[in-house]
Order: sequence, then structure tokens, then C-alpha cells
Amino acid sequence: MNLSIDQWAKITIKQWQQRIQHNKIGSSGKLAESLYHHVNREANGDKSYVLFAFEYYGKMVEWGVGKGVTIANRDHIQTTREKKPWFNDVFFARLDILKKEMTKTMSRDAIRFVKNNLEKYNLDGSKISPGRSHSKKSTSSSTGDGYSVADYKRVRFK
Repeated sequence: MNLSIDQWAKITIKQWQQRIQHNKIGSSGKLAESLYHHVNREANGDKSYVLFAFEYYGKMVEWGVGKGVTIANRDHIQTTREKKPWFNDVFFARLDILKKEMTKTMSRDAIRFVKNNLEKYNLDGSKISPGRSHSKKSTSSSTGDGYSVADYKRVRFK
């Protein structure tokens, strides 16, 4: 799976709308229709954050508060209000998916960057083409076999 931030946000909103419908929140559909996202991009095109917006009363429904029922007194008074979780569970599950996608993408990009920019050199400082050496004085890059450390330092770091 290779999601863009925009696709991730659209799927998140779709899942919120499903939870709103499943929990029978409101009859007008106003909350589900108010869900909105915007991906803010920096000047170079990198994503800097995702903004989600929706009708404020959606938070009250999530918490089971309103009309005389506050978060502070909710567990201490008799009320018919129920918590109808539609936001937090979906958001944090989707955030975990985004984190995994970003980790994969950034790891792949880092490997590609290193692979494309890593240069190998012969003992005399000339560049090595992949798979062959242009110098008769080449050496193993991992062991330095055939040359002393002093010879290597003298030629490589002059």
C-alpha cells in the first residue's frame, strides 16, 4: 500500500462518516457533511500538516456532554446522554497507518538517496565504476588488503 497524505485524509473522513452513521448521530447529516480536510504544503511542496475541521458539536457528541452535562459533572449526575465515539478511535487508528506509511516511504527514499549518491573510490582517489576498478592499485574497501593503513592514508587524504 502506498498512500498519499490526501488519500489518507479522505479515507479518514470516510471512516468518520461511517461511524457517525453507525452511531446514529444527528438526523440532519450536518456533522457528516461538515467534515473537511486540507493538506498544507510548504513552498517546496513538502506536506507540513493536515487540517481537519467539522461542526464543533461533534466533540460534544463524542464526549456525551451538552445542555447542563459537562465533562466535570458527567459521571456524577443522572443523564440520558451517551458518549457516542466516532472521532478519536478512528483518528488514532488512522494516524498509526499514516505513521507506518511515512516510515516506509522515508526509509525507501533514504536508501535511494544513499544508493544514488554513494561514491566508491580506488586507493589513488579515482572513482570506481560499479563492478570494476580503473586502477591496478585497487583494494578491498572493507579490509584494505594489500596496502598498509599508512599507504592508504597517504594516498587517500593528501
